[in-house]
Amino acid sequence: MPPVRQFATANRGLVAFALEVESKAVFRVLSKSDKIHLPFPRFNRPTTVHRPGWDWQMCVFGPGEAFHRHLNQHLKELSYKPDFALLAGFSGGLSPHTKSGMAFEVKEVLNPPKAPVLVPTKGIAPKAVSLHSKSVYYYPSEKNQSFHTTGSDLVDMESSYFSQTMVGADIPFGICRSITDGPNESLPRQSLHWVDSNGKIALGRLICDVLRSPGLIRALFRLGKSSKLAGKNLGELVLQAL
Repeated sequence: MPPVRQFATANRGLVAFALEVESKAVFRVLSKSDKIHLPFPRFNRPTTVHRPGWDWQMCVFGPGEAFHRHLNQHLKELSYKPDFALLAGFSGGLSPHTKSGMAFEVKEVLNPPKAPVLVPTKGIAPKAVSLHSKSVYYYPSEKNQSFHTTGSDLVDMESSYFSQTMVGADIPFGICRSITDGPNESLPRQSLHWVDSNGKIALGRLICDVLRSPGLIRALFRLGKSSKLAGKNLGELVLQAL
């Protein structure tokens, strides 16, 4: 059973995901820890998880710019200001010291030409620098060039939006990221097309792409295997952070 609340008035936290697959991965770990099934959050269908002294509202906001828009709308509609906010999700690895499955606490977010945002860490995982991108890095050559240019360990599409929003709203925050594709691994060019603006897998698009290009099946198996490990390690990191 979930832990009994120890305080009459709990602090209220927010955990943000860009994709439903990220929330599912984290909730598998939380459900196993609590020994009870917890319904994972979906777009516009948040789930609240109770921890001693805390109520954590967990929400899916969609990827990239959709994440930014939906997160800000959600904060406007909340009747309270969160005491802490956490972003949890997947990233691509840029540094040669990273590989698929590894999980990190982001300590700094780069978004050229804007000033970097420093992120307070909890000391529960290795620290990393994440670079903001408005698209996916598909090839090792792109990742290696970006690493040598910026020195970033990771690349993602949401950390900059999240950190800038939290700084502007004066909400303490943290960022947890795990790697689905390492610096020497490629992603299918169609992969960004497989997720809609609500963070859901667009199964119809994926099936059509596989029928047109059966060679994608091998890449899907590899991505599924690495995502499973990345999801498990991300869930363990979020569990420690709550």
